[in-house]
Amino acid sequence: MERDAEKDLQMCEAATPGPWKTSQHDQYSLDIVSAPEQEVICWTDSFGQGARDGYFIAEAREALPYWIDRAVSLEKEVGMLRDALEKIDIHIRSTGDPVPHIIQTLKDTLPEYKEWWDIGE
Repeated sequence: MERDAEKDLQMCEAATPGPWKTSQHDQYSLDIVSAPEQEVICWTDSFGQGARDGYFIAEAREALPYWIDRAVSLEKEVGMLRDALEKIDIHIRSTGDPVPHIIQTLKDTLPEYKEWWDIGE
């Protein structure tokens, strides 16, 4: 099933603000609560699979938005790098001396390396 990052992030933002944590309610139940308010979000069994699910729910409140943002950011970066590689490929195939264009494309695409590329020029 394909996911929509924007809708998933909106779902996260609509939930009770995090972070969430687990809190032992009694001998048999585990609360998932907002921190520091201690507002009960939901509860589960405090043993076995229920406890593992509770810890997952609490951690997912912060983890899911983090990883969605990270994935969206990396997808943009991958697109930018693919565009640069396509430009380089076109010049390699169509010109006798593609090196100057390759260097310029790398400088434009990876500005953090501009100073390094200027060495020796």
